[in-house]
Amino acid sequence: MSKRTLAYKCKELLGESAAKAFSLYKLQRAENILLNTSKTIQEISELFGYDNQFHFSRSFKKQYNVSPKTYRIKN
Repeated sequence: MSKRTLAYKCKELLGESAAKAFSLYKLQRAENILLNTSKTIQEISELFGYDNQFHFSRSFKKQYNVSPKTYRIKN
């Protein structure tokens, strides 16, 4: 399958680009781990391949409108 076909199929089936869909998937998985384990935010960011915890925190806050730390406390 060509890159163009993959991009088209992702947009058609998921409503997002492949990169955006994968990013959202990683954040949803991270949210689950954040709420159900005692792993640190640093450990979670490393688990999902973020360059550092600050990049992870910015991405998380952009999606959930709250920092991972605050999200964990409130939930």
